Amino acid sequence: MICRGLLLMLHRAGEIELPAVRQLAATVYELEKLRCNLCGNVYTAEAPADAGEKKSDESAAAMIALLRYGSGVPWNRTEGLEANLGIPLPAATQCEIMVQTAPPLQPALEELKRQAAQAEVVHNDDTSMRVLSLDRDADISPERTGVFTSGLVWIVPGRRIGSASTSTRSIFWKPS
Repeated sequence: MICRGLLLMLHRAGEIELPAVRQLAATVYELEKLRCNLCGNVYTAEAPADAGEKKSDESAAAMIALLRYGSGVPWNRTEGLEANLGIPLPAATQCEIMVQTAPPLQPALEELKRQAAQAEVVHNDDTSMRVLSLDRDADISPERTGVFTSGLVWIVPGRRIGSASTSTRSIFWKPS
């Protein structure tokens, strides 16, 4: 017996394919180095022509920024993860890439600050963390035993703007 009822779609059936991809992809060129046993000079082979002049591109800078500032992954953890995948990416190199990438983004940051200053509501969270060994600047009180993380979320019409900062001293900024 065939049912004559109306068929209604509950939800679309689908499949998700999750290919394994690296956070950052890299080509490592291992160049031979030879040292003269007479004069001690070291000679390094030339890199292939397809190696290019730049060591990283904008997509690598974007991924490093997203990992560090978007997801809170420390540079040393990214360094270890990439090392396990065969990619040498020291924390210092990540920092240098961010320093080189930041200046063109400064106008966007200033615009976010301007929009945040117009917010009707601001949420904040100050969280302390005890540090067993803390390198202290001369102007930091010896009674200070930790660092503070401040998170701010500004609610503006149509969006939320978030900010987080961690430091060993309190820094406040007030929109002018």
